[in-house]
Amino acid sequence: MDGNRIYRFGRLFMAGLLGTLILGLAWSIVDFWVAFPSMTNELAHTGSPRSALILLWATAAKGALIASLWMFIPALLAFMVLDHPRFGRACYEKLVRDESSAATVVGTIVGLLLLSLLLFVLVIELNDRFNSPYVRALGLAVVGPVLAWSVPVLSIRGVKLSGLLRTQSESYFMRSILLCGGALLFWLGGIFVLAYDVFDVLGVGWILACLSIFCGGLAGFWLVPRYRVVRRVGVVFTVVLVALATTGFVVEPTNSIRISVQVRGNTVMVHVPLRWIERAPVRNLEERMANVRIGSCDPEIMPADPREVGGIAADAPDIVLVTVDAFRWDRTTMGKYRRKTTPKLNKWAKKATVFERAYTPAASTRQSMRAIFTGLIPSLVESPKGPRWGLTFTPEQATLAEYLHAAGYKTIALISDKSAFPEQYGALDGFEVIDYSPVKIHKKSKYSADFKIDRILAHLRKGGQKGVPRFIWVHLRELHRPYVTGTVGRVYGKKPSDRYDAGMRFVDNQLDRLLQYVTGEEVSRPTVLMIASDHGEGFKEHGHRFHGSALYEEFIRVPWMVWGPGIKGQAIDVPVSLIDITPSLLGHLGLDVPKALCGRDQSRVFAGEAKVEPEPVYVEVLPDKARNYFVVAYIDGMSKYIRYPSSNAEELFDLASDPGEEKNLALSNEDKVQEFRERLAKMYLSHGLAPMDFGLKPVEVSKDMKIQNTTRR
Repeated sequence: MDGNRIYRFGRLFMAGLLGTLILGLAWSIVDFWVAFPSMTNELAHTGSPRSALILLWATAAKGALIASLWMFIPALLAFMVLDHPRFGRACYEKLVRDESSAATVVGTIVGLLLLSLLLFVLVIELNDRFNSPYVRALGLAVVGPVLAWSVPVLSIRGVKLSGLLRTQSESYFMRSILLCGGALLFWLGGIFVLAYDVFDVLGVGWILACLSIFCGGLAGFWLVPRYRVVRRVGVVFTVVLVALATTGFVVEPTNSIRISVQVRGNTVMVHVPLRWIERAPVRNLEERMANVRIGSCDPEIMPADPREVGGIAADAPDIVLVTVDAFRWDRTTMGKYRRKTTPKLNKWAKKATVFERAYTPAASTRQSMRAIFTGLIPSLVESPKGPRWGLTFTPEQATLAEYLHAAGYKTIALISDKSAFPEQYGALDGFEVIDYSPVKIHKKSKYSADFKIDRILAHLRKGGQKGVPRFIWVHLRELHRPYVTGTVGRVYGKKPSDRYDAGMRFVDNQLDRLLQYVTGEEVSRPTVLMIASDHGEGFKEHGHRFHGSALYEEFIRVPWMVWGPGIKGQAIDVPVSLIDITPSLLGHLGLDVPKALCGRDQSRVFAGEAKVEPEPVYVEVLPDKARNYFVVAYIDGMSKYIRYPSSNAEELFDLASDPGEEKNLALSNEDKVQEFRERLAKMYLSHGLAPMDFGLKPVEVSKDMKIQNTTRR
């Protein structure tokens, strides 16, 4: 008896496994087809295109095999519950024999699915017609109970409705299942049609693929033992999948395959398990920071003290720093974008110093603002625990606000998101006045740029204390998803990219108001206005959405514009980093720039007294409490090198001939790639960082060696 049970369990085990592997191979074919277009560069530079294609399919099969084994476990557990005499089988028998019970279940399921679809349509309609969350909530409060009442009604009606299907019990039950299945398909189809762009933005294709493999496993438990043809197909599919996956495990994937499948995620499903298993031995952030001198770009120099910058002159100007969240340079009118998104800033640009190739030091707010406020690369700034997405500083870390406050400025911050800039975790250290009035406005209407500009103008018009200039910082959030269009409306369309452009037009209008005042005759004190951004935004140009996961141009090239007394109107087409903001402001005010900073003082460039010295720019995305992405970029002139330490994948682009970063030259320029590896390793060593923490081999560096990089003053 025990032997029969073991044999039966073994057969069922193999049946379910075959079911998952059949679907796994099918998804490997789908993902191979999806990733194939991105492999054209690889095929052009290889002598054996067939081998490259086989390796691509083998890589996809490797991910599909892992996903299939993952989903087999819950499929097996689900089958054991459904097949158990006291659970699934008992319910099945009861529903087959008791037609009224079955009809009630059918009606309830159909009612819930229809209710869900109706609520989904209602929310979409309210979102489309009303921007205010209060209006949407009111609509749901009024209509929701009416729809909810339809569930018991439909349940009762479902008994009568299902009565139309009554014949014999077994046949009735199967037809009821078909009715529920039809309602489910109608529900899924309705949601998919109504919100295809939502699914696209969320990137949940891998979840649907895994669910299909799970269902394949469940179906396999019943179908494989009963039908010989299914068994034969399952064996063939399993042999093919295992053979391909074995090849994928044995043969190292090429750099292009890593970039396409694992980095950019140009597949539906298999990039998820591959990212999980393919990780280089890189220490986590806490371990890396343990042996680093925090707060200093040079391990031989002590961290900066705010008191060492000195005091300001009596005629020091007011300073207004505006950082616009997710502000892409190439989407501006100055960046030659096809839409007139910033026509007013474009006119004002003639009077400003405009850095046309300014790069943010990181691709997320918390990491980039950490570097902008300190003048250090993110790896050298300790970030203590705090809100997941929030900016945090240690009490010992000197920031721009602390430098200016120590020099004699009254420092003011306008905040609309307390969790992004938590005062209790050091994000606003150095600010004497913290204005939280925009919080309520932004929470109510989802935008606050107009109100924030009003508050800035109110602070400036007060005149302030005699002899005490003001430093005002504000962060505008309209260009961050969900891309609020403000008073402009959806002039370009409803898609996320269209709303982003409309939001930029709204921000442009508000910045125009600020510029009219600070450059006009009403201003009570000469004012320096600086506009910059924390990062850009992606719309799947390289397979990535939003920000914080990649370092292509759309994520890191941002505006940097400066107006004010002593500022020359000029456009500068040389790569610079926004870690230069802190030392440049200090230098423009005649203060001493701490030697511990990584950024360069560009104040003489502002005045037109000097040209920007061409030096490489370094950008990074570090794994932290919010995200696990790890990417570094090194930009030297028109050459750009991107490295992914977690997978050792690499990219090399010539921005002069390929501004869209479509052709990865790493495969055909090994010497150039090796040069960038060595330069990066030397840069890390010069800052007291270990190259191995970034997936690089250590190099010999002499003490008197001069290293050319963006973080050396």
